[in-house]
Amino acid sequence: MTTTALAVELVVIGYQALIWLVLAATLVFPSCGEPLLKVFKEWKELLIIGSLAAAYTLGAIVNGVASRLMLWIERRLIFTKPQKPSEMRATILVHEPEALKYVMSYFEAPRGNRRGRS
Repeated sequence: MTTTALAVELVVIGYQALIWLVLAATLVFPSCGEPLLKVFKEWKELLIIGSLAAAYTLGAIVNGVASRLMLWIERRLIFTKPQKPSEMRATILVHEPEALKYVMSYFEAPRGNRRGRS
């Protein structure tokens, strides 16, 4: 991912989080909604620039929190046991015996004598 795409993604995530925070603040403090709207209309240019910096920072924070949360969910809830090589070979043998011979030729033959290579 390029640096520009990453920055744009963080800004988009940040603006989404910023919108949710503003909505939560208006629910917690309903009497502040109208006076804040007047202030926002007067300072809209400065607020756009300030919100860009706030959105980028908030996007980085939310991205980090979401990443750790997803990693925790993956480790705790999605239990995957790594398969042993012997179990993998047994699975191949059950499904396709010829494939097992081909795979085992990679382990037994020297590197230069593999099928399809000279």
